[in-house]
Amino acid sequence: MTRTGLFIALLILISYVVSPAQTHFVAPAGNPFSPMNIFIIGLHHHGENLSSKDEIAVMDGDLVVGAAIFTGGMLSPASPLEIRATKDDGTDTTANGFQEGNEIKFKFWDASEKKEYDIEPGEIQFHHPETGDIVKPVPFTSLGTAAVTIKGVTASAIDRIENMVPSEFALEQNYPNPFNPVTHFSFYLPRASQVLLQVYDMKGALVNTVLQGERGKGHYQVTWDGTNNSGIRVASGLYFYRLSSESFTATRKMILSK
Repeated sequence: MTRTGLFIALLILISYVVSPAQTHFVAPAGNPFSPMNIFIIGLHHHGENLSSKDEIAVMDGDLVVGAAIFTGGMLSPASPLEIRATKDDGTDTTANGFQEGNEIKFKFWDASEKKEYDIEPGEIQFHHPETGDIVKPVPFTSLGTAAVTIKGVTASAIDRIENMVPSEFALEQNYPNPFNPVTHFSFYLPRASQVLLQVYDMKGALVNTVLQGERGKGHYQVTWDGTNNSGIRVASGLYFYRLSSESFTATRKMILSK
C-alpha cells in the first residue's frame, strides 16, 4: 500500500474530523442511518488553498445532500474535510437526500467573496479509499465512502476577478498544463476592449472560439472544456491559444494529455 493509500485508509478508519455546521449550504435531514461519507483530500480555489469559513456542498442534481465548512489548515489524505451525504428516506414525494446510483456533484462557497461556485466534472478526481489510486467517478451509495480531490473551482465559463486593475495587456499560461479535459485561461485588460480568445491545433486550424466580444478592464479567467466548436471532445496533443484585441495579440502553447 502506498503512503497516500495508508493515509486514506487511516482517515476512514480512525482519524477524520467532522467540521462544524455550515452556514451557507443547508442539507435536508433525510435518512440518518444510511449516509455516504465523502472525504475532500485536496481543493484549490484561484490556485490557492481554501480560506477559513469557505464551504463545500455535495449535490445530487440541484439538491444539497451534505455540506461542511472549512476551518483552516491544508487538506490532505491525512487531514481531510469530511462531508456526510444523506440518503433520501422515501417518506415524501419531495426528495430529502441522495438517490442511489446518481452522480456526485459539488458546489463551493467563497466566504470572503460571498459567491457560490459550481465545480465542473472535469475538476473532480476520485481516489480509491484504500490504495489512493485515481479511479472512475463513484456514484452515490448508501454507507459508501469516497475520497475526492477537487483540482480547481470556476464560477462559470467566465469569471471576472474584481478589485484588480491591470496596467497592461497580458495572457498567462493556462492552468493546469498539461490538462485533461478542462483547463483555464487567465488574461488582463487595462481598458475596455473587443477581445477574441481562440484555440488552434498544430496545423493552425481553428478548434474553438472560447471567447469573443467586448469586455471591461480587469482580470478574467476563462474555462475551456477540451471540445471543438461543435462540442466534440478533441484528441490529445499540442494546442495553441491566442488572445487578440485591437492593440494586442499573444499566443501560448498547451498540452491536452491522455
